Amino acid sequence: METDGNEHNTTALVDSGASENFVNKAYTEANDIPMQQKATPRQILTVDGSEVTSGLVTHDAQVHLTINHHEEDIQLHCITIANAPNILGLPWLKLHDLVIGWKNHTVKFHLDHCAEKCLPSLPRANTAPEEKATEQYYRETPENWEIGETDPW
Repeated sequence: METDGNEHNTTALVDSGASENFVNKAYTEANDIPMQQKATPRQILTVDGSEVTSGLVTHDAQVHLTINHHEEDIQLHCITIANAPNILGLPWLKLHDLVIGWKNHTVKFHLDHCAEKCLPSLPRANTAPEEKATEQYYRETPENWEIGETDPW
């Protein structure tokens, strides 16, 4: 994550249940990440329908996010988060429509959106060893292929 030329190595929770993208307000303060006041404060609800404990969201942080070869500018709502400095929620997941390798804990950016806006070069092609290149193998779709640990995205 980068702001005003300052790099911050951090982690993020990828959460399909999160309605927005968030950064921990304490993390922004501790790392001098600039926050901008929202024109209109916004209410954020938890999974049980209650308001987040930090109350209305009054500030955002605009950051440059880098994940391996993937780069983008993203706006994060500043809230109090107990277990992660950042949460990438449903809007981010919808935008990138990731391929998630649950077994190997990997994500793969593959949409035209990422090729045009987020990746400095096009993703590499999937290949197979010659002995596996059978007619049946080629009938499988990329969605059925297992994502290997060597994939750079």
